[in-house]
Amino acid sequence: ALITQRVYDEYRHTAHRVVARVSPVRSREPWAFFAIAGTAHGAPRWLILEGASAAATFEIDSISDRLRVLLADEQLISRLPRGPVTKVEWEPLLRKLAETYSFFAANETTTWVASAGPGQLLDDIAATKAGRWAVTDSFVASSIAPVAAPAIAIVYADDPERFAKFGRLLPSKIGANVILAKPYDPIVYQRGWRAAGLPSVSVAQSVVDSLTGTARMPAEDEALIKWMRRDPSRWQVSALHR
Repeated sequence: ALITQRVYDEYRHTAHRVVARVSPVRSREPWAFFAIAGTAHGAPRWLILEGASAAATFEIDSISDRLRVLLADEQLISRLPRGPVTKVEWEPLLRKLAETYSFFAANETTTWVASAGPGQLLDDIAATKAGRWAVTDSFVASSIAPVAAPAIAIVYADDPERFAKFGRLLPSKIGANVILAKPYDPIVYQRGWRAAGLPSVSVAQSVVDSLTGTARMPAEDEALIKWMRRDPSRWQVSALHR
């Protein structure tokens, strides 16, 4: 067992928020990857421990290289010997990522009410100087594989307060129809998609956010993943880079 019976009994009924997740993978050698929450304005810190001696790797480029090798054990990533990545099993990889990533734990979020509705908010704010922002979750999914009209706008914004001011949003913890997230890392803006003419995150980022965020409509997630399966060339990049 990983923990004693006493510790198990102490925590089994706790109602505290879970801020850590563990995801097991198959491997020919012992290793562990950690994504440790950063400061209020910093990105998460990455760390890999390998082997019986738990040798540590801290540099992000080296960690990326090692993850490509280690995850190949689970056949999620294929690469030539000492060469580039040749294939990524994107669907199980996204679902595996969703087991360890949490939208609300990774990003600083606030909730708001848009009096005219989230759709009208996004249409109106697109013409303002509200700073860099991008929609994710339902508004991306509904623009590609619609299941139902989005009820909540989830938006990454570099300056959520500025976005809220330009959008004339009202802060609220009850009945909110807008969630603003200060991104854990600018990577959320990379390879963005245009969702109904609006700036948005990549399709893959939106799927992970949806699977780990509000999770209001599992059917919406599955419809988007089905669309991704049909023609990956519509959303995947043509080459993998470091």
